[in-house]
Amino acid sequence: SGLVIDARGTAYATAVVRNVVWRIHPDGRVERYLEGLHSHQLWLDADGHLRGEHLDYRAAEAAFYFSYWQQAPDQPLRWTHAPSRTRQLPVMRPVRGVSYLWQGDNNRRTRSALVAVSASGTRREVVGGPYGHADGPAPLARLGTVSGLCLAPDGALYFSDGAGLRVLRAGRISTLVAHDPLLTNALGGGGNYVFALVATRTGGLLAANYGNGQVLSWQPGQGLRARYAASGAWSPVGVAERADGSLYVLENAMTPGRTERLRLVWVAGSGPARPRVLAEW
Repeated sequence: SGLVIDARGTAYATAVVRNVVWRIHPDGRVERYLEGLHSHQLWLDADGHLRGEHLDYRAAEAAFYFSYWQQAPDQPLRWTHAPSRTRQLPVMRPVRGVSYLWQGDNNRRTRSALVAVSASGTRREVVGGPYGHADGPAPLARLGTVSGLCLAPDGALYFSDGAGLRVLRAGRISTLVAHDPLLTNALGGGGNYVFALVATRTGGLLAANYGNGQVLSWQPGQGLRARYAASGAWSPVGVAERADGSLYVLENAMTPGRTERLRLVWVAGSGPARPRVLAEW
């Protein structure tokens, strides 16, 4: 997700057009925190340090390169992974001592894999093979481009993939939602534009679907529903659940001059309270 909230209630948000990571304080004050980073994804690691990816397009090679960074409080930014043409979309907070990352070649789209990472750093490929879509035992399953990835407290790994939402649980890949109208990409092109996937405290999922301008909610046995719809030119690029069950939604909008606008919206966990814009910049 391009939005995370730390233990103090401070939010961090990415602005990929301006190459800025913003810090939004609990009182709504917004400040430039990190600059020069083209980061679609942010994470908080087990120590509460902010981490993210940096995307760089090299025209001479017609290829995207991905590198990764860490920002500890009051410390200089540190690069943790050198630039590579293989994207590694990680889950930074382990559950039961295991975290995961997705590896895929976004340039050739020849291979897509999920890799388990132990507490000692040992890596084991759980699912891997040519691009495709197939459920079943993990060694036989096939994946497309994974755009959202999150670990639930019970160790299940949820991810968005192509036109659906899927899960890795007990060694098997299953599709939870496929070709649902709520996952329609109104922007055109294949697949969806799920820019963020978050496991909730109630065993469900939240998905920021940029492609149709909505934050979606999924619960076992209840299916997919729209939790919040952005207005006008705004569309969600990140979502985070707060301790009281309410949501922060990060939205962006592009002006005719290709200037990126951002805003942070509060959405009630329940009850009739209307969404409220906390900050816009």
